[in-house]
Amino acid sequence: MLKKGVAIILALSIILIPIKAEAANRVSVSGSTVTITMSNNQKLTGKYVPSYRYIKWAKAYLREYPRTGNNVKVVVTRGTQVGRIWNNSKWTAVLYQKKCYFIENAALTQVPSLKCADWVSGSQISVRWTAVPGAEGYCLYRSRSKTGKYTRVATNKGVNNLRAIVSESRGSVGYYKVCTYNISGSETIYGRSSNIVVCDTYAKSKLGYLFPSGPPTSDAAMRKYLVNVTLPVRTATGGKGTITLPIHKKLVNPVKSAFNDMYNIGFKVRKADTGSYNWRKMTTLPLQSHHSYGCVIDINWKANPLVTLSQIGKSAYNPSTNPYSINQKVVNIWKKYGFSWGGDWTEKKDYMHMTYTNN
Repeated sequence: MLKKGVAIILALSIILIPIKAEAANRVSVSGSTVTITMSNNQKLTGKYVPSYRYIKWAKAYLREYPRTGNNVKVVVTRGTQVGRIWNNSKWTAVLYQKKCYFIENAALTQVPSLKCADWVSGSQISVRWTAVPGAEGYCLYRSRSKTGKYTRVATNKGVNNLRAIVSESRGSVGYYKVCTYNISGSETIYGRSSNIVVCDTYAKSKLGYLFPSGPPTSDAAMRKYLVNVTLPVRTATGGKGTITLPIHKKLVNPVKSAFNDMYNIGFKVRKADTGSYNWRKMTTLPLQSHHSYGCVIDINWKANPLVTLSQIGKSAYNPSTNPYSINQKVVNIWKKYGFSWGGDWTEKKDYMHMTYTNN
């Protein structure tokens, strides 16, 4: 026979919505912590809050969140009730052995890490951040001062939609932060904001250093900035070879130094699948590729492919077994000379890609 408090909650649930059963493998309690392991091995962990009695809390919940009260769920194991969960996408309450435990959902408690904000053109910024499991999307905000008012400049739908291109004035400094969002019924619930990343004016950016008056708009205009540079490489047998690449004239010395260092550590470079300048659009966005600006080198692209997040670990990239795959020593060399690696990007992995402008 159901106890009076449990019966009241069941009655409320039946009136409001049909209760959805979900399989749970086990519930364990250690001190003031409860852990529920779901059938998909997801773990929900929370703390006992003694000041809340479950009946009083349930009534308060239904009164405070009338639009999301339809998310009452029962957790069962082979037909045996082990606990009752209320969920409004922001936090979860678990009733277990007459105690109420509160759990905050991962998508709302985990905070995305904002990685970078870089000029992708003379009027646009590229912003990247890390994924948060369970998030339905992300909102990107910008301010003109660190403590000033932040305005939303982009909304990305999807847990792995981790890059935004936003318009910017060349003379402006932007302060950026990002947060997750989840939708519960008609309500959008936002997570905590990330760290703040500053994007300086165009003139102080790496792209501005290469093109103070703005990036060129044609192949003919760009070729005025290029210099053909002959660089040392290790051949397939470990012997000495050379490769000639067109490079932006301001990057000749750092590129020479990086190739010399790769040669000295014995890293092999295949000339047939290594290149630099190519006037074209990006493969994933309708923007000019930074290969067009002579500031990107793709190295051994057959062994260092461009992959989506779902393809990680399933491609030819394997630095532990493939001598042509870019390893951490090679990455460190290029970073020493001011370059970024596409393998560090959050929204995809471009393992071949060494870029001065991080685009």
